[in-house]
Amino acid sequence: MFSAKGRAIQHSADPRDASGRVAAHPAPPVVNQLLQQGQVICTDVVGNTAGLLMRVDDGTVTGSVFYATAVDNGPGNKDLAGFLPATESSSCAPGLAPTQPVTSGDITVRQY
Repeated sequence: MFSAKGRAIQHSADPRDASGRVAAHPAPPVVNQLLQQGQVICTDVVGNTAGLLMRVDDGTVTGSVFYATAVDNGPGNKDLAGFLPATESSSCAPGLAPTQPVTSGDITVRQY
């Protein structure tokens, strides 16, 4: 389990036309992993699920790129998220099966 917060915005139909910032932190009892924060470099939304790429600029793996999927399960329900190592050329389409509940905060996924 982990806590996550952030905001990702897709400015056009191009998933790489994105901005935002994401932070994630493992929940106890994982104590040797620190908060990872970074810039959103790609985001894509399908239904209640968003995929994104972030480049870590503050954390134990600065410079690394991670792929994340976030699932908004609505008010009162636990949202889900999953992370995998990636490269800047990786796809950001939502496709990673969420594996962990978000223990703090609320994921909101919207399409405009």
